[in-house]
Amino acid sequence: MIYLLVILGIVLAFVLFLKLMEKRMIYFPTRSLDWTPEQSGMPFEDLRLHCTDGVTIHGWFIPAEGPRATILFFHGNAGNISHRSDKLQIFHDLKLNVCIIDYHGFGQSEGEPGEKETYLDADVAYGWLTQQKKIAPKQIIVWGESLGGGIATHLAARSEVGGLVLESTYTTLPDVGRAAFPFLPTKLIMATQYDSIGRIKRIHVPLLSLHSPSDEVIPYRLGKRLFDAANEPKTFVDLKGDHNGGFLISGKKFANAIGEFLERYFPR
Repeated sequence: MIYLLVILGIVLAFVLFLKLMEKRMIYFPTRSLDWTPEQSGMPFEDLRLHCTDGVTIHGWFIPAEGPRATILFFHGNAGNISHRSDKLQIFHDLKLNVCIIDYHGFGQSEGEPGEKETYLDADVAYGWLTQQKKIAPKQIIVWGESLGGGIATHLAARSEVGGLVLESTYTTLPDVGRAAFPFLPTKLIMATQYDSIGRIKRIHVPLLSLHSPSDEVIPYRLGKRLFDAANEPKTFVDLKGDHNGGFLISGKKFANAIGEFLERYFPR
């Protein structure tokens, strides 16, 4: 009996530790910027956007000549906007405007990150595009990379957009946690949810999903399950490589998938 109590105590202590450390285990922001679009010859606007909670966040708007659409890009849980240079170059080469933001606590953005805060970040960026830049909602493609998939899905479920791209993303964040800690009831103990699968049925725009079967961070099966729950029209493309490098390793396959998506739903 005493051994069972000891084991129970250890498990409860571990669960409490996870609760206390939850945000630190989800968000890994980097403050310093290592690159700007100017270094790659891309013109850009430096953005300071004011969220409804009083926090100012930082981002870039990179215009394209004769743009066919505008990407509103939500990055993953680590680094900052300066660490997406390769992807931003791909978008620029495809004649896409890009608005990319850093969440609360990332890069030059004020505040501390959290699920509610990332939704505020998404709202202010969407509002800036539609109200300040006068970009038609149907010309906005919301792109969610990794953690950003939950943010992109949340925005697309409640705002008018033209398309949704989900790259290496998930059903819910507790499902990702359960894959790492299969013995824990992560859905019950995690405050951070990012319930993409609960929102995907409310989205009725073209969807492009990209995921590698070799993804070691977010299981491929979660991305596939989210895709299967989504409405038509939708396209799923298998990438090659690991979680962070799949788009680079896949090379032309990645760029071609975007190009075909644009040709079908955002023709010139």
